[in-house]
Amino acid sequence: MGSFNTSFGEGFILVGFSDWPQLELILFIYISIFYSLTLFGNTTIIILSRLDPRLHTPMYFFLCHLSFLDLCYTTSTVPQLLINLSGLDRTISYGGCVAQLFIYLSLGGTECVLLVVMAFDRYAAVCRPLHYTTIMNPLLCQSLAIAAWVGGLTNSLIQTSLMMAMPLCGLHYLNHFFCEMLVLQKLACEDTGGTEAKMFVARVIIIVIPAALILGSYAHIAQAVLRIKSMAGRRKAFGTCGSHLFVVCLFYGSGMYTYLQPLGSYSESKGKFVALFYTVIIPMLNPLIYIPKEQGCEGSSVEEVGMRQTPASSTGKSGEKLYEGLENGHHCRNWFLGVRDVSSVGRCKAMGGFNTSFEEGFILVGFSDWPQLELIFFVFISIFYSLTLFGNTTIIVLSQLDPRLHTPMYFFLCHLSFLDLCYTTSTVPQLLINLSGLDRTISYGRCVAQLFIVLSLGGTECVLLVVMAFDRYAAVCRPLYYTTIMHPLLCLSLAIAAWVGGLMNSLIQTSLMMAMPLCGLHYLNHFFCEMLVLQKLACEDTGGTEAKMFVARVIIIVIPAALILGSYAHIAQAVLRIKSMAGRRKAFGTCGLSVLWLSHVHIPPTLGQLL
Repeated sequence: MGSFNTSFGEGFILVGFSDWPQLELILFIYISIFYSLTLFGNTTIIILSRLDPRLHTPMYFFLCHLSFLDLCYTTSTVPQLLINLSGLDRTISYGGCVAQLFIYLSLGGTECVLLVVMAFDRYAAVCRPLHYTTIMNPLLCQSLAIAAWVGGLTNSLIQTSLMMAMPLCGLHYLNHFFCEMLVLQKLACEDTGGTEAKMFVARVIIIVIPAALILGSYAHIAQAVLRIKSMAGRRKAFGTCGSHLFVVCLFYGSGMYTYLQPLGSYSESKGKFVALFYTVIIPMLNPLIYIPKEQGCEGSSVEEVGMRQTPASSTGKSGEKLYEGLENGHHCRNWFLGVRDVSSVGRCKAMGGFNTSFEEGFILVGFSDWPQLELIFFVFISIFYSLTLFGNTTIIVLSQLDPRLHTPMYFFLCHLSFLDLCYTTSTVPQLLINLSGLDRTISYGRCVAQLFIVLSLGGTECVLLVVMAFDRYAAVCRPLYYTTIMHPLLCLSLAIAAWVGGLMNSLIQTSLMMAMPLCGLHYLNHFFCEMLVLQKLACEDTGGTEAKMFVARVIIIVIPAALILGSYAHIAQAVLRIKSMAGRRKAFGTCGLSVLWLSHVHIPPTLGQLL
């Protein structure tokens, strides 16, 4: 290649796991599953931590940051790995490679520091329970989180700058699935001993020192836990903290193996398998480790160790209040804002003229009248939602990165995938919280916002499906003029029209809905703010308003459905003129699946909204 970083246009070829072709399909399947679980698990933690007032604590504040970090960290490498494994594209430009190096070093360094902060939080909770709320005050928590991000960013700036200063040459093949720093260093043209020494010192500071601090924190925690008299409490605390320590050891262990060995002894073949631990497996494990057992670590160890450290003068009612605050205080106060949780008020009051007292909110009944089904629904909906996130994200990424997919059909499919991501995310996380029993309330403002978003996205999808049916009509019935008809300007205009149509439909229906006076009990027998359920709370005769809303529904549902059926009728006629039986069968099979899918999209809303 010859001094590579002076010829930016050539880029690199990422070998990935192409030297293990028998493993590529297996790795693709497993990594796809792990990535979807990572997306779902970490997104769930962030949403739960924001929506559930009981989780407005320092621990979950830092866990939110960790989950966001893991989402960004995996997304900086895994989508490209999946594309590499599928064989679609194995190249990366020099600029893309430097950007990836900077991002993953920054996020990885931030995670190293953040894990120290979280270990300190556990140390304060277990070993200094009486002073915990004083020590871990909101200002300190924000400062520690900012310090973690700044530390990671500084580490990345130093190492990336040193890396870019190295002259690179030789073949532009990287025997890895992303732009790993040690693999890039092996392309250096000259002796870079001084630069490598500086980079090694930076790695020691960002990996070894945090690991030592974490081990020190957990050593103090272990001493405190050993003072617990109850064997059951001791076992529970050791089990929870042990699982946390296991993930920390896995993260730092794989990092030390990769970055603290001499460059000459670094094996690229082994290194990319080790990299799977800190890029794929650990971000998936974090939600599984931290969420289910966290109350155990705080409940058993804090309560029992704290009681042992409580001086005699502080026992009695004051001591009870202290531990009540540690265990249950966050049920009625927002830790970070220091205000009462408005949603908890709505659990105890009836409404009466509800939309004149916004602060009371609604209670979403969900499937609580079918308690035997809630767990089953939670499991299956969690799986389907994670598949939805993964599948639609994959479509968007592939459509953007693969030049072969830069066609009108995939342009519209990108919009549809983005719509589906937003549409499901506007309702499903809240449904999962409802099914778990954590919180069934929603404020009036959030209810109106959800109604507006659902109607807007649903209306946009109805119009976009018409646009996609027209695209198929042009491709099948006017193949010679297809590129002329579906030129980029028309495609862009049709996509904008779909979004504007959905927005206008939502504005009209939401405005009409908000104009209705609501009263009665504030229970909604649904899992989200469904318009028809809200209409049933109307205090007076709203026949005129309902008629206007019915007309709006007909326009956004029935007319698009009729246009789609018309398009596919013309497509069917064109397919019947195909002489080849195999070609006809193939066309009918594809179009039949599309019609079946469209019928499932349009028929349920039509029945639900128009009957």
